Amino acid sequence: MTRIFYKNGLVFLLSAVILFCTAGIALADDTYHVTVSENARIDIQITDSQGRSVAPGQPIGEISYIIKSKPENAKVSTYTANDSELESSGKLTMAFSCDKPGTVEVQTFIRLKDVARYYTGTHTIQVNETKKEDSVIVIMSIGSKQFIVNNDVVQTDVAPLVKEGRTYVPLRVLSNMFDATCNYDSTTQTITITKGEDTITMTVGSPIYTLNGATHTMDAASYIADGRTMVPIRFIANAFGSVIKPTYNQSGEVADIMIQM
Repeated sequence: MTRIFYKNGLVFLLSAVILFCTAGIALADDTYHVTVSENARIDIQITDSQGRSVAPGQPIGEISYIIKSKPENAKVSTYTANDSELESSGKLTMAFSCDKPGTVEVQTFIRLKDVARYYTGTHTIQVNETKKEDSVIVIMSIGSKQFIVNNDVVQTDVAPLVKEGRTYVPLRVLSNMFDATCNYDSTTQTITITKGEDTITMTVGSPIYTLNGATHTMDAASYIADGRTMVPIRFIANAFGSVIKPTYNQSGEVADIMIQM
């Protein structure tokens, strides 16, 4: 299992991915959480459309950031904190800060020096007033029935799995992980997940779901296997405002998932 180090329940480094492009098509991915005026560091890994790490292997010409949206009158700062591994491994670190709470969207452009190609992606960053002192870190490994929850090992009877590029967990495991209430109506095949004041509703086999009554679309759908209702963990985590970070093995497949709640 990949080790992910954190202190006082707060993750040092977050992660984002960007998609290789020749014509400016952006891949919007996870939501990340920082605090007001924090000097945050966001790790960026270039990937292809299948989520596999990509290294440019060529000199980098320019790295730029565009603030697509931000809180009213907010001052947002972005710059490249480290790009020493960008050419060889596709990794860089973006420094970020914002002096007001709210949501910031940052689009990153990485242009190659000698060819007409670039990489781009949009990162959504949620800026909070204060840090969550009761933050919970969950680490799960694909194929393993053991989760790590704040350094404690928790045993489950079904391991997370990857299907068509998405990570799935059983509905009941999800319920325990998020301390949420989960219900399944076998007549309508409707799944309802409630955590605090937030409620997610989805139907088995459909990519459509609602969050507090608002309709959204996933690129994955829940399904039933061996009597288990399997749900895509990324969309549930993001809907509940959690940070989710995958790590990959040498073949580019998802190995571990870290979730900060």
